Amino acid sequence: MERVRLVRLVGQVVVAAVLGGVLWSEGHASAGAALFLMLAVGFPAASWWLFERPRPVPAAAALEQRLRADACALAHHTALLGPGHPATLTSHDDLARGHLLAGRPELAIRHYQVALTYAIHASGPDGSETLRIRRRLAEAHRAAGHLPQAIAHLSRACADAARRYGPEHRTTSGCRAQLAAARAATAGSVPVGSAGADPR
Repeated sequence: MERVRLVRLVGQVVVAAVLGGVLWSEGHASAGAALFLMLAVGFPAASWWLFERPRPVPAAAALEQRLRADACALAHHTALLGPGHPATLTSHDDLARGHLLAGRPELAIRHYQVALTYAIHASGPDGSETLRIRRRLAEAHRAAGHLPQAIAHLSRACADAARRYGPEHRTTSGCRAQLAAARAATAGSVPVGSAGADPR
């Protein structure tokens, strides 16, 4: 396609040079230069602007493209590296977060649950990857309005983080902050969809 575009552009320049040269040789230098510029520059620029320039992609379409790419990455990592590999778990995370942005928390929950199962198997119930995925699963449950499930997962994450890192570690503190936000949402003082601390 690029070769075709290049050949067409070269042809336009040659034609413009020939026609402009004819006018120039007959004593119409200004007209020849104007014709050359119009055919060699003006028409290609107008054609690119009208038909070939990149158009902005709507946000919804861009998100769907991202979801398709994330789904392909997940399938690739699962087949090549296995379901418990960190790259595969990250692909689950990417896809789940995309579904959350698209307003589909139930699909996000499904991916986080699968990722959590393999993370527990690979690194144990209090592994850093397990804790991160459990906290994000809790946020997905919270976004879906499943507050009891969110609180249950966050309570488990707090206990696991305290056992692994100690009660004053930032991971443990982050779990406690999320848990407090989820409990406040249950009490009706915070909207269900509001985000807590970002689980890292």
